[in-house]
Amino acid sequence: MTPSPATNTEVQAAFSSTVRSICKATGWSLGEAWFPLPDLSALEHGMAWHDDSPDLSTFTLKSRGMSFPPGAGLPGRVWVSKQPVWVRDLAEDPGFLRAPLARESGLRSGVGIPIQTGEDVIAVITFFFREAADEEKRLVDLVSLAGRLLGSLIQAKMDESRARYEHRMDASCQLCGGVAHHFNNILTIVIGYGNLIQRNLREDDPVRKDVDQILAASWRAVALIKDLLAYCRKQSFDPKPISLNQVVNRAKESVERLFRAQIELETRLADEDLVVHADLSHMRRVLVDLTTNAVDAMPFGGKIVITTSSVRIDNRFIKEHGYGRCGEYALVTFSDSGIGMDEDVRKRAFEPFFSTKALGKGTGMGLSIVYGIVKQHDGFVGLSSRLGEGTTVSIYLPLAGPA
Repeated sequence: MTPSPATNTEVQAAFSSTVRSICKATGWSLGEAWFPLPDLSALEHGMAWHDDSPDLSTFTLKSRGMSFPPGAGLPGRVWVSKQPVWVRDLAEDPGFLRAPLARESGLRSGVGIPIQTGEDVIAVITFFFREAADEEKRLVDLVSLAGRLLGSLIQAKMDESRARYEHRMDASCQLCGGVAHHFNNILTIVIGYGNLIQRNLREDDPVRKDVDQILAASWRAVALIKDLLAYCRKQSFDPKPISLNQVVNRAKESVERLFRAQIELETRLADEDLVVHADLSHMRRVLVDLTTNAVDAMPFGGKIVITTSSVRIDNRFIKEHGYGRCGEYALVTFSDSGIGMDEDVRKRAFEPFFSTKALGKGTGMGLSIVYGIVKQHDGFVGLSSRLGEGTTVSIYLPLAGPA
């Protein structure tokens, strides 16, 4: 899991600086950046810079809530064609969907430039100016060159971010695995001697309650060690061909017991039978942990949607998302309508013991266990979330033969 261009703060800063610099150098009044959604269904508004005109503040404010599917509007056309698109007169171009808004703001012409890493368009920047003007090819070429340089910078930043994340997770896994094994050896001694003391005490001995508490706490520590080993992919593992749809259906009753009255669960299962080579108990644990996190994120109620489908991961997917391996996969998406996460929390969500809950309200192992289990199954985990917009966890498991 690595940040996408739309959520990476360093990338956002690079776009802001580039758009502002181009506007000031050219005299163009307004510049925007549009980023693909994770499912590549549309472009969403990412950032904007404009001069001091209050009319442009209105244009920007109203544009923020918009999105453009492939081929729609100026950003969508640039996205599909992968070429600059110049619009001489916004009011007369039937493909410019914000013509009334542009007219109110005094904008007459515009140009869209693709930002690419390799063959993939990772963003579209659009610029607007107050006079109707014919295309200035030289100027477009210069801005396109700036866009290519920005694309190279973004690719380097994303590669660096991905490498840092993988290194941090691997180091964390090694550390947790070593601590878990040593801690387990100590607990074995504590529990062993505790049991010996317990056997030699009468039922009415006042010390017995203290020993019982020591043993209960020790067994809770053993459970935590199992969670650590799950994160480190070192726990027992018994994979068999199982139907993912059946796992979701059977787990549905179990997880609904975790709900409050105001929470609704909806499942949208694939028509085909999705068979994966997996440990059944581990898959159930994944669903339970995701449900627990979702319920905690919806203190005033909300909705959980579990979806299954089949997908193909290709090189474009890997480049876009920063993870994966080419092949056919079963995809489980687990979405909630909760409070969501900011960027700092999202980047650390899979780290063991990281938690936003108050002290004593959780171990912070929920999502890290999900990460460890999925990795042990040769799968991949994606996470998308924004404050106030809920969270979606995407789990990719290699498809197997018939169950």
